[in-house]
Amino acid sequence: MFLTKSAEWRRGTGWVSHPSYPRYVYGAARVGHASRAAPFGLFGKVPLRSVVATSTDGGRTFGPPVDVMGGVPQTEIFGSFIPEVTVGRDGVVYAITREKAPPADPNKPFTPTSPAGAPGAGGRKFVSVSTDHGKTWKTTMVDDSAVHCGGYEWPPAGKADPNNGNLYVVFGQSGNQSGSPVNIFFKASTDGGKTWGKLIQLNDDKANVDHYYPGINVAPNGRIDVAWIDFRSSLAFDPTATPKSERFWDLYYTYSTDGGRTWAPNMRISDRSMNKNEGYTVNDNFGLMGPAGVASTNDTAYFSWSDSRRGTVETPVEDYYFTTARFGGTKSTSTSLTFAAGAATGLLAAGVVLVAELFVVRARRRRIPVG
Repeated sequence: MFLTKSAEWRRGTGWVSHPSYPRYVYGAARVGHASRAAPFGLFGKVPLRSVVATSTDGGRTFGPPVDVMGGVPQTEIFGSFIPEVTVGRDGVVYAITREKAPPADPNKPFTPTSPAGAPGAGGRKFVSVSTDHGKTWKTTMVDDSAVHCGGYEWPPAGKADPNNGNLYVVFGQSGNQSGSPVNIFFKASTDGGKTWGKLIQLNDDKANVDHYYPGINVAPNGRIDVAWIDFRSSLAFDPTATPKSERFWDLYYTYSTDGGRTWAPNMRISDRSMNKNEGYTVNDNFGLMGPAGVASTNDTAYFSWSDSRRGTVETPVEDYYFTTARFGGTKSTSTSLTFAAGAATGLLAAGVVLVAELFVVRARRRRIPVG
């Protein structure tokens, strides 16, 4: 079915519903010239818009797509990217996205002192909130960073905790200079997106390499699970690796059991490093992009990712791989993390024992064709 024309639809998690409101289903997209093959001279100059369409009959039919920032003047927010949609307590809908700033001005290039929203800037994050199932929206700011517009700063991912109404957002963000590495950041709101806590960096390696595409989920018991693509493995092959020369990445994970105030040390989830040039997701020639898939229950975190281990530089291919991290025990002064394949890693954290069984999964859900 068509929800809107000329749209670039988000990955599967852009379609969302809520178990307490099963007849409502939401689909998210951005509209405008998003394609790299846009008519000459238009790419980057047409303000992309974030839209959400609502179904009130369980997904059989959809209403018209609604611009979630329709009430914000274009002079304040030039455009925005594909929104991440999540449904919280009492059926409140959140559409989280990143700003699409005006195109860079060659006569006034972006500098570290340029303001947020300036031509060539990037980084401001927004949340649009609807209390009437997507009919109307109110937009507020999550983060007002003015950073250099470039790199793999995919729109933020977010998840509402249906138990307490908290809203959590994660995103990759670089510094305010060209070539700055992208790191993974987290922010939390305890009042439905009206105000936000401090910016917390989740990757704990501090390396001068990139960290991309975080995915997030919240377990019924409130545990927050976050996973992302991480290039720190490049340093094992080339200690001088930078965002311009990095090649090898893994999937990394962390979690919080106190609403995002503190986080477990980073854990490597994938059992081997991938060469970005042997696949599509972070390949410089393709850049299909896409965050890690994360699902959560009280005792298990589930992960999926696009994996290029069967590809070559000449023939890049990707498969979907899957693994689980299982939590066990009730009281403990230490936590151990073991891998069924790969090295064992020790971890200290109070209150839970985590056992992650990393399967070299060959249940590939979909093969991406070449050519």
